[in-house]
Amino acid sequence: MFVESFAASEEGRQRTVLIVDDVAITREMLYELLAGYDYNPLICSSAAEALIMLREYPVDIIVTDQVMPGMDGWDLLRNVRKEWPQLAILLYSAKPPQRPRDLANSLDFDGCLLKPASSAELLAKLGQLLS
Repeated sequence: MFVESFAASEEGRQRTVLIVDDVAITREMLYELLAGYDYNPLICSSAAEALIMLREYPVDIIVTDQVMPGMDGWDLLRNVRKEWPQLAILLYSAKPPQRPRDLANSLDFDGCLLKPASSAELLAKLGQLLS
């Protein structure tokens, strides 16, 4: 999931992060990490659930896995860009990005980290995307 580095200095300032991952332990670990750094994390286990949550809660950034059953992270990206084009999306995946052939070249994640990233890397990337 991530490697705790204890070197992170980014503070979330209560910004809301939607964590989308089908693996429960990943969601829980990210939730605990981000809550500890003053983020307001929300979690869901699928891209379809994430789209429902986005309609109910204001979110500052999405952290999503790439490979999930049903809708994957790329499908989530497509849908988010249609309704919330300015919302930042960070791909946090065990595999390098595997862009679908039918995806428009104009659509891409705002950032990418490979698992396991250090907590400092993850927090720095969130800080960069939210600034």
